Amino acid sequence: MNKLRIGIIVYPENEPTDGGGYSYFNTLFKGINDFTFSPQIEIINIIFYQGQLPQLSLKNPAILIKAGFGDRLKNFIKRKQKKSGTTFTNRNPLISFLYNLSIRNRNKKVERLLKDHRIDFVYYLKQQDTILNYPFIATLWDVSHKSTNGFPEHSLNKNYEIREKYYLYTLNKAFLILCESEAGATELKKYYAIYPEKIKVLPLFASNIINCQASPESEHTTLNKFNVEKEKFFIYPAQFWPHKNHYNLILAFHKLLRETGNQNLKLVLCGSDKGNFLYILDLIKSLSLTDNIIVPGFVSDESLFILYRNAIALTMPTFLGPTNIPIIEAAHLNCPVLCSDLAGHKEIMGNHALYFNPSDAEGIKAAMIQVLDQSLRSKLIESAKAHITQSPFTINNSLQVLNQIFSEVIPLRKAWGVDYFLNISFLLTIGLN
Repeated sequence: MNKLRIGIIVYPENEPTDGGGYSYFNTLFKGINDFTFSPQIEIINIIFYQGQLPQLSLKNPAILIKAGFGDRLKNFIKRKQKKSGTTFTNRNPLISFLYNLSIRNRNKKVERLLKDHRIDFVYYLKQQDTILNYPFIATLWDVSHKSTNGFPEHSLNKNYEIREKYYLYTLNKAFLILCESEAGATELKKYYAIYPEKIKVLPLFASNIINCQASPESEHTTLNKFNVEKEKFFIYPAQFWPHKNHYNLILAFHKLLRETGNQNLKLVLCGSDKGNFLYILDLIKSLSLTDNIIVPGFVSDESLFILYRNAIALTMPTFLGPTNIPIIEAAHLNCPVLCSDLAGHKEIMGNHALYFNPSDAEGIKAAMIQVLDQSLRSKLIESAKAHITQSPFTINNSLQVLNQIFSEVIPLRKAWGVDYFLNISFLLTIGLN
């Protein structure tokens, strides 16, 4: 009776091209199912699926729920709008109405199922725009629509309003909010009036890509495929959103080529299009950099693993933080880290990276020139690897932290039973409190 039963929500909408969100979810989901939690904690996977019943190999039990009309509609339109930078309900009021009606009907059935299985909490491993009417633990990645300039993907086409709804209402209803860093928790407290005791830090971690393996033959084949040579290219894995700041990186790289005279250097920009790809391609062409900048689109984990291991450095000028997964991955894979001087980046990497103002192409260029010095590069690799493996920002540490968070919340959550929801409407009706 005293066990804390936590349902891990898995909606059928994760795609590799979603980028960091996909990597975060999959790594944490696998980690939770491989980890041995304290005896008073029980994990149950709540898995929504489409089509055929999925074949799963999970340590923890699973409740399988076939996705309904709303889930199928959302995924269909999401695929159609990958390049739009808007959420699927922005376009058509009728579609929005049908979707919301379907989700409400589905959720009522799911909520009853959760109560029948005596689930105490549901835990959303990613930010969700639709939640169940059930006690929940929320994930917070950033407050970028508040903490950065008004980039279109955050401010236009109702994206700002949808984000605000999540931060103003959903997060305030959460029993716990898990942030990726102290910097992220500080930002949340700065911009929103939320009870601080329910804000916890679950440190960010590298994706499962750091556990990939590749033979020398595979590395050679992959480098040839991308037309690059070992330690003669910089890498930036990022989807083509405006806030990822490919623009200033390309200007910096252009300056680098002119000043060093080294026309053999290349820059690999791998990631899926989020609406800014053609604009960046035009910039590359206008600067006559088509031979030096490789834009392969989305790449597999194995290819990215090989690119990290053979690059001169990761160069990540993103405006958005406060944290980002690639800087952790690069540090694990012996790839020096050059990144924007965000508070979260500094919290993760300390003195083991080179930082720059992401608005300053000259500063980005200066960091790239610095890392061309082989002695400095070797020192960065060695110190960053030693630092990151002992830092809080590893999946093993994060799972230990998660276990502690769950354990500490048991006395609070056990203040009421799951059957409370069956009677609350009646109690409120007759005025009892």
